[in-house]
Amino acid sequence: MILKRFLLLAGLAIAINSAAQRDNVEVGILLGQTNYIGDMTEGRFQEMNFAGGLMLRYNPNHNISLRGNVFYGKINGDDANFSSEEKRKRNLDFYSPLFEFSGQFEWNITGFDAMGTKGGKGFSPYIYAGVGIFKFNPKTVLNDTVYELQPKGTEGQGTTPLQSRKKYALTQVAIPFGFGFKIRLAPRFVMGIEYGTRFTFTDYLDDVSLTYVNPAILSAQYGSQSAALANRSGEDKGPYDIISQRGQQRGDNKDRDWYNFLGISLSYTINLHKVKCYQF
Repeated sequence: MILKRFLLLAGLAIAINSAAQRDNVEVGILLGQTNYIGDMTEGRFQEMNFAGGLMLRYNPNHNISLRGNVFYGKINGDDANFSSEEKRKRNLDFYSPLFEFSGQFEWNITGFDAMGTKGGKGFSPYIYAGVGIFKFNPKTVLNDTVYELQPKGTEGQGTTPLQSRKKYALTQVAIPFGFGFKIRLAPRFVMGIEYGTRFTFTDYLDDVSLTYVNPAILSAQYGSQSAALANRSGEDKGPYDIISQRGQQRGDNKDRDWYNFLGISLSYTINLHKVKCYQF
């Protein structure tokens, strides 16, 4: 009799615990825009470009979500867009593909129920933070030819006379963080809108950071194209003098470059836990 009662109570405890579980997984897509903040922009929302990707979000309960993203976007900048005549004089531009893989922790501030269970909240603001790895490759066009800028060492990186200037890596770590709002459109279907920024540990998303170097050094190490790409002030897109290159500042290395994502997510929720009935 005692054993039977114990088994009955254990079965009830298991059933109650099972019913309390709310873990589920969302699989979905990301659609939006990316841009960057650095030496060739003066506003947070300049040069927006299409971005898209995939997401996987695990919801262990209504308040916490763990998410993985993979997305592709594009960033670019152009001195021609500056309001300052002095900045336009530099006459540099770039564009770069951007691939990001990231993991993020989300806090659903008011709680959120992606499954649409009875009493669960169908919307919530959220904030997130995490860590990611991204790959970029700044490029530009000169005389109708596309050049990858990192191999050209436009600020003397990798040259014999300037050994302290190392070539920057094209794969870097980023710290994503931001905020958003999610809403359940129907049971299992969730839409979110979010804005997030990525702090990076590089100042070379745009291939610009330090000072101009002697063009003879660049030509000797990488060829004449390197010197031409390093200083484009003489291409005369305005009434500007050619920059002398005698140690003048080419970029601002006091701040790292950032990039942003603004967009929506659409996802479908898969229940990971089904309540089981136990009979004794």
